[in-house]
Amino acid sequence: MSKKKVIAGLIALVSVSSSIIPVSYASNENNALNTEVHASQTQNNPYIQQYNKENGITSKSLNSSLSEDDETVYKTLTTYYQEDVKVGKILAQVAKDTDVQIKATSLKKEDKIDVMHKIKEIYSSVKESSDQKVLVDFIERYAKDSKDIASIQFLDAVRPQPSKTLIPQPEEDKKKGVSTSTAQNPAATLNSSFNATTAAEWAYNNYNRYSTDFPAFTKWGSDCTNFVSQALYAGGLSMTENWYIYKKNSTYLVPESADQLNYSWNLSDPSPWTSVKEFYSYWRGKYIAGTSRENYEEKHAEFYNRSIYRGDLVIFSKGLSGWITVATHVMIITEYDSTNKDFKLAGHSNERQAYPLLDAIKAYSNIDFYSFR
Repeated sequence: MSKKKVIAGLIALVSVSSSIIPVSYASNENNALNTEVHASQTQNNPYIQQYNKENGITSKSLNSSLSEDDETVYKTLTTYYQEDVKVGKILAQVAKDTDVQIKATSLKKEDKIDVMHKIKEIYSSVKESSDQKVLVDFIERYAKDSKDIASIQFLDAVRPQPSKTLIPQPEEDKKKGVSTSTAQNPAATLNSSFNATTAAEWAYNNYNRYSTDFPAFTKWGSDCTNFVSQALYAGGLSMTENWYIYKKNSTYLVPESADQLNYSWNLSDPSPWTSVKEFYSYWRGKYIAGTSRENYEEKHAEFYNRSIYRGDLVIFSKGLSGWITVATHVMIITEYDSTNKDFKLAGHSNERQAYPLLDAIKAYSNIDFYSFR
């Protein structure tokens, strides 16, 4: 089965010359996984069972549609559990350690940390590159949330990302109504090829418009990541070897399945252009700050005074077991609220133009800020 069947939905990059696609939103029935699949996922996956327990999702709930965020969590935790099982098998074979095999699928933080340390210990003796990738993917899933320094350092060594710092922009600070001197001020330079303000203005002006230049996923999947990807592209960020999408033909401008998507559009598999999970991982070098919902609600003014600006992104995550986070949504900052010391965001799938972060965060456990400046 193609992984594109779980790729998040797409929307269009609008240019002045583009024609507009009529929008027809899908019903909850079309957007939801069917009850049988939900029940099977729950029965066979302790991660989903724990998520259901923590979020009050019962067998009765599975007879109706899950929310878009819950759908994303189900798909992500299905992948996480399957991959963690593989990690356990690899470690059992290489390290001859059945205890660590069991710990690989435990949701306890200390067990995940033990597994990451074991991976670090035996990594050089793993011969197959595919097995090495599975092991490093495990560390990428859990190192940041666990806050285990040794695992984070190992990840940075084997899968390096360019470092990212907060960059003061005096003109934007004036719009925010804050003094640049209060912002963090490291020695850094801006990305000259990308204009964050242009990306923000595109998102603000096109939050409810769709173009034939790109697919419009209004009947299948989730629009959020692709909307943000197109905003970044409009701001001058170049496509990469994985972060891209190209049109093959105009047969399925509004695809309703993975087969239709593949017929009319070319994108990587899995795709960081459309999947928030893949986007979160692929662009992790753009991370500049993160916090819990409770901390942001209490200290949002402190975040507002940092060098976080229009065109920067907010990635929203759901929580699991009190420490694991699963990225389920992404939006882009388009305006400032100097009165409430808050950011306003544009995004999909619900079309938002200037939605307060203090309102958006209520449904999530954590947020991360990414910057492409």
